[in-house]
Amino acid sequence: MAGDLTRYPHDSLRHVVITATSFALSISTIAVILRLLCRRITKTKWFLDDYLMIGALVGTAIG
Repeated sequence: MAGDLTRYPHDSLRHVVITATSFALSISTIAVILRLLCRRITKTKWFLDDYLMIGALVGTAIG
């Protein structure tokens, strides 16, 4: 049945949410590390967007 939510109580979806959140945080962390690595390789200074990106990543990881 399309609208039957009794088959999937919220407790059984907890692992799905944790897995998806962990995956998204891992991908974003890898992206930030690669961006900063590229900045280092090209010897480009960090700009405001780099600092904001790091702050957002840390804030997401802590919160």
